[in-house]
Amino acid sequence: EYSQAIGIFESKLGNFPRSRPALSLLAYCCYHNEEYARAAEFYEELMALCPESEEYRTYYVQSSVKAGSWLDATRVSSSVQSQRMRLLQAQAELEQGSLQSCRTTLLQCLEDDPE
Repeated sequence: EYSQAIGIFESKLGNFPRSRPALSLLAYCCYHNEEYARAAEFYEELMALCPESEEYRTYYVQSSVKAGSWLDATRVSSSVQSQRMRLLQAQAELEQGSLQSCRTTLLQCLEDDPE
């Protein structure tokens, strides 16, 4: 169960607060335990530890969208120009009720998609 794993990884972080594996697993467990805001916090720490990792940025945006932190999600997603990140950005814009921004982002995705 994810809640048990969260407890274990939290205790490990007490001894190793900058442990990338523990932070990553803790973020994963929080996300799947529907603790999206906490997952986003851990992914934010991971982005600081591993700034080159697009994977952590993507998971941060996904967690932020699920947590309703659309401004944070949009801020990070707009800094990365991958197709997946643009789709997440469109989702955040849609959730905010910004239909025109969502439409513009989706049109950019269509323009960039070779198929």
